[in-house]
Amino acid sequence: MIFSDLEELCEKFDIESKYVLTVIVSQRARFLSEQKGRYVAGDSSEKYISTALQELVDGKLRHSCPAVERKAVPGVPEHVVVEE
Repeated sequence: MIFSDLEELCEKFDIESKYVLTVIVSQRARFLSEQKGRYVAGDSSEKYISTALQELVDGKLRHSCPAVERKAVPGVPEHVVVEE
């Protein structure tokens, strides 16, 4: 089992929050689990979430977040994002 400081990982990999980090790692773990016959490098008893987190720590996992265009909309508070 891997123990990692989520805040430290967020800073190291320029991820905006620990919640985004959680989504990134969980999506990779889900992908690994859906590859039924696929061999996972390393210990075969290792859980997919541990493998995904280790891939992030090793720099094997990359992420990208699309930029969100923000517009001022009359009657809508500034903190609300309106996408088109």
